[in-house]
Amino acid sequence: MVSAIKLGVERQQIARMLFAAATDHRYLDGGHTLDFTNKALEALDAVGWQNAASVLTSLVRGYASAERKEESNAWRYPIDLVAILEKAFERLDSASAKGEEKRGSWTDKERLVEVLLGEDPQASADSLLEALGNGAAFEELAATVTYAAALRIAQFSTNNDFRDWNTAHHSFTFAHAVESGLRRVPSPLLLRGVFDAAMTVYLNRFLNVPPARLPEPGATVAKPEELLAQLPELLDRQQQVDEAGKLVARYRVQWGEFRPITGNARKITVA
Repeated sequence: MVSAIKLGVERQQIARMLFAAATDHRYLDGGHTLDFTNKALEALDAVGWQNAASVLTSLVRGYASAERKEESNAWRYPIDLVAILEKAFERLDSASAKGEEKRGSWTDKERLVEVLLGEDPQASADSLLEALGNGAAFEELAATVTYAAALRIAQFSTNNDFRDWNTAHHSFTFAHAVESGLRRVPSPLLLRGVFDAAMTVYLNRFLNVPPARLPEPGATVAKPEELLAQLPELLDRQQQVDEAGKLVARYRVQWGEFRPITGNARKITVA
């Protein structure tokens, strides 16, 4: 890594190298490895890539020693998720090539989210490949999985054990890091992370049994930005999860960036 930086390898190529390393194994360190990689690159962007060698070499230990989910019982039994992923990766190039001429025309996000939140990991992998072949851009596919991971959080009941929260939010931060990385560099190797994230969404389904009700946005306000000023006070008090959710929903819906799920838990409306 130091050699690449000193030789002047362009930043995009360095990012590709790092993201490839972070996705060579499944869901390294519960998603932290890729998340840290993305944050390191974002931090360097903010400071004009000062001290890049020190920052990026700090990631190397994580690539070398992180826990690999192909060694995890949950990813192997009762369904071998790693085998599903390996077969899907063999089809990635052909699916991508098939959808190249239709890139930007994919409109089936709602159906894909419904599959991702379902009970069949093979269907999730197949649907992601199908979407790719039907013209979904890499970042679109990643954003859809990120949305599904966010819904796991939104439907996370406070009756769950507090430690389960880490399980739900790590899936989301990992999925978001994959999405951010693909917006930086549309790397076919990083695309593997989209499929890893989809498997975590599948594994987290028990956290939504039963699913928490999503907040209703309620009445609109004249100046939605003023709602944000109320948020810190809610976050500073205990047992304000529902109230904070309602406030955020009101803010988002007024800016046209949020539409709630309608109907039952399998009826999805994707913004």
